[in-house]
Amino acid sequence: MEVLPASLAERLRELTYNERAVAYLHVDAALTLMGADGHLDNYGLAAVRLGEPVVEQVYFLEGLLPLEESSYFVPSVELDSGRAADLHFHQDGATVWVVLLDVTAARDAARQMQQKAYEMTLLQEKEVQLNRRLESLNRDLEAANDFLVTISTKISHYLAPQIYKSIFSGQKTSPFTPSARSSLSSSPISRISPLPRSACSRRRSPSSSTSISPRCPQLPSSMAAPLINSSVTR
Repeated sequence: MEVLPASLAERLRELTYNERAVAYLHVDAALTLMGADGHLDNYGLAAVRLGEPVVEQVYFLEGLLPLEESSYFVPSVELDSGRAADLHFHQDGATVWVVLLDVTAARDAARQMQQKAYEMTLLQEKEVQLNRRLESLNRDLEAANDFLVTISTKISHYLAPQIYKSIFSGQKTSPFTPSARSSLSSSPISRISPLPRSACSRRRSPSSSTSISPRCPQLPSSMAAPLINSSVTR
């Protein structure tokens, strides 16, 4: 093992001690606390008492002592103080050194990453559900369009093309175009004046109470209807 220069080793010790809030406990073979120092308050251990059983004071060590191996460590242990620490155990003869290194910042960063990953998973699940919903709506819309096309095709067989186009194009058009109206107004039938009512009124015979039917000219039925309509319009 290469030995670091003394000045570098000292600098690394200072960085580790301050940035990782190093604290340590010294425990004998009877699991009695022999010594404690470092940033004990960072882990809620400022009030530990020397000469008393360590497990009764440092609860997170229960089940970890005595050591079954010469040295090992337990990563990111949650402490009662709300912080997290890596626990390093080192066997030194009949005694054990327990070193605590603060990893609260790394713990919090890992939790944030886990939360973001969980939120991304939820968003992906919602996106899948939304896509399924949209696909279902598209299928329903296509079915409705097919039904309308079928109905439109059937109706087209019973309607005149102009009326069919007016209904399904949304345009309001009159079957009488301006040219058709002009031709109707200039036709000979439209210029025939209706007969006065006096000409067709019923009259009584001077010597009889019976009425005599008027002698009105008889028009063909094909001409009578336009004349009557023209008379009513005027």
